Amino acid sequence: MHLSSIQKLIHKEIAIADFKKEIADEVKSYEKLSKQKGATNPIFLKEDVEYLFTEDDIAALETLIGTNKLNEYEGSYIADAILLSSQTDLTNEPLIDRIEKLVVEEW
Repeated sequence: MHLSSIQKLIHKEIAIADFKKEIADEVKSYEKLSKQKGATNPIFLKEDVEYLFTEDDIAALETLIGTNKLNEYEGSYIADAILLSSQTDLTNEPLIDRIEKLVVEEW
């Protein structure tokens, strides 16, 4: 997954279906490992842009998940990637807390 693809998805510059197709194999592996106690979930992120992640961006991501346009594992995978990225600037601590709440913790 490319960081620029996340940015395009949230800013409605890429079709949701195209984005989901791009990350399908990664999310399948992520979901499987999320269900195994003690497993480490790999995040495959190409940091091809710098991304200032704002309140509007988290609201858009929450809406995509809340309206089932992204399933909980797709949303969790994106949230994990945002949190782990060195190219993503999160504007404040409450924003980080909101993103962390999107991460699925099965076990």
